[in-house]
Amino acid sequence: MYYIINSQDQIIIMSLVEYLETQGFIVKIINRLIQLIANEKDIHESIVYAQMLVMASSNYPKIFENPSIIKKIILLIESKKEFYYFLIQIFSQTTTMYERFKIVGYQSSKDKIFIDFLSLVIENYINNNTTDDLNSTEDLNSTTSNDTENNREDYFMEKQYVEFVSLISEPEKLNLTSLMQNSFTIKLLSHSQEIAIAKIKQTNFEVIDKLIEIIQINKDHTLRFICIEILIKIETLSKQPIIDKLVNLTVNLKDSQIQWFLAAELKQITHKPQLQRLVFGLKDYVEEAVAQSDHNLYIIAHSVLWHCANHLSYTEFSDACCVQPSFTDLEAFENISIANSSTPQLLLKKVEQSSVLQSAVSHNEELDRAVQLICIDGSEFNPLDNPATDIYIQMVEQGCPERQEGTPTTMPLLKAYWRLNLRNLEKRVALVFYNSKIDREFSEPFLTALSAFGGTIAIITDRPCDNVKRISPNHPNLIDAVLKWLNRSILEA
Repeated sequence: MYYIINSQDQIIIMSLVEYLETQGFIVKIINRLIQLIANEKDIHESIVYAQMLVMASSNYPKIFENPSIIKKIILLIESKKEFYYFLIQIFSQTTTMYERFKIVGYQSSKDKIFIDFLSLVIENYINNNTTDDLNSTEDLNSTTSNDTENNREDYFMEKQYVEFVSLISEPEKLNLTSLMQNSFTIKLLSHSQEIAIAKIKQTNFEVIDKLIEIIQINKDHTLRFICIEILIKIETLSKQPIIDKLVNLTVNLKDSQIQWFLAAELKQITHKPQLQRLVFGLKDYVEEAVAQSDHNLYIIAHSVLWHCANHLSYTEFSDACCVQPSFTDLEAFENISIANSSTPQLLLKKVEQSSVLQSAVSHNEELDRAVQLICIDGSEFNPLDNPATDIYIQMVEQGCPERQEGTPTTMPLLKAYWRLNLRNLEKRVALVFYNSKIDREFSEPFLTALSAFGGTIAIITDRPCDNVKRISPNHPNLIDAVLKWLNRSILEA
């Protein structure tokens, strides 16, 4: 079984990191991240921890100039060499960080050749703007001595691009050292990336299929990681619709480590039309049949779709489930609307409807200040007619205070807890009941008992329930309907 650290978890973790930093614990956190990467056997979790370490290095570069931290990272990468691309990302950020890394590396590491290699790659990152080496200058002087500065830059760009295309033309034989010594590669991975991607765009993106082929057949994991990052940059910066190719790559890769890395990179995408294409491409891989045949892919699809659901409105998400966006005009897709909502509704259930609702409230500043939304999943109620204990447990797990008299075992006791214990909290508690399983329904005795509770309660069902806001599970704008109800019940009351 795979454990997913999804985008919401990462936000919570990073918020915790920020708080602990104010308490003076940031060095302990960095040391703990290094330990987690070293000891974690699950590759997906290790990649997430490594990404967090890179983020920490960006926010706290001075700490990563500390010889003790540098030595621990070097020892970590020596034991897990497939992660050395993260080391490169960390120590290529500033010249000082690189110089400190080099000093500590040569002093502490037994593998001097490995340190030589890392130093060469990091230097290429840092010196990415140095295009006029001696050989290039001699070539240029012999042919274009009177050209303008713009022509000179065009010449270098063309030369570097041709070398890059030639380099990747043999995907199976390509090695990391050759790729990272190429100036065009460095441009793609540095702050000059927009210029390099503009050049790729001029040539009708001829390199994309070659980069995909490298990811599919090359044996070097770090090389494949770099090619994935380049593809994501091309997709993000050029708005070129290669999402379908990335989805196909995710689905068809047989290497779980590369699959997880690609999934983590896909979750960096926030442009809505691209997210909608992701939804359309991955929606069929959260079916139970896939869970049985390829559980790894099933979990990855869940993870990416959850990210998409957090960055799209319900309407945008549901549109993406039912209509394939146009290759030629991604922006126009944002204006498409649909009548049939059954497909998105079922899919939203599969990517955790409660999480989508919670996210929608958290993104509404007024509601987030005033409302504590508690989503109660009725699919596991036992007994169905008197689920007081199950409801109470879910409420406490989502932040409600515990009842001093103990767990309520009947619906009348739960009603008393609801009316008396929760009325003076900082935020007003709102309950939303739903079923995450299609074949489950709320029982009539439960609905009768719930109708006597009063307060801000909604239930997603087609069954009648007096005195409770009822929303159909087939509502074409379900999430929006819940938000409007919360606005009317709490903000406008």
